[in-house]
Amino acid sequence: MPLPTPLPPEALYHACSPTTLPFATTAELPATAEVIIGQPRAVEAIRFGIGIQHEGYNLFALGRNGVGKATAVTHFLHRKAEQEPTPDDWCYVNNFSQTHQPRTLRLAAGQAAVFAQTIKKLVADLQTSLMAAFSSEEHQRQRTTLQQQLAQREGQVLEEVKRQAKAQNIAVIHTPQGVAFAPCATASGGA
Repeated sequence: MPLPTPLPPEALYHACSPTTLPFATTAELPATAEVIIGQPRAVEAIRFGIGIQHEGYNLFALGRNGVGKATAVTHFLHRKAEQEPTPDDWCYVNNFSQTHQPRTLRLAAGQAAVFAQTIKKLVADLQTSLMAAFSSEEHQRQRTTLQQQLAQREGQVLEEVKRQAKAQNIAVIHTPQGVAFAPCATASGGA
């Protein structure tokens, strides 16, 4: 098989001077009404489908790959959306009482992003405030005082338990796992 003749570099590029075009930018060109050329039934079906204002209706575009089905439907959807009011934003937020069922918030269009940023800032501010509060000297003093009071109360309760246990001939034993109880050996009633 003979090798193809190589093309010279001049044959690989065709210059088009912008001055020969009757417009400065493509924005000046008139919009074409038809996205699908030669398919009036398809265009009418898309328009009809998009015009149905009820739930449960869908468009199903059938045809070979690459013929522009998605492009055509998207084009008509964009045109329809431009005529409709901007829908509200819907946010899902944590439901602390039923974590598997988030709560919904309905916000004005465009406010969900503002809400999200406000919540992020609030969380960051709370983290900073809580860290400062828990590392303050006053908090440390209060914590130490509460720990001492708790240890004192714990000791009092344990002494009361030991007193009542002794009255019932039960020994209170301290083990590595905590406090345990065992019957006392009595001096009376031996064999």
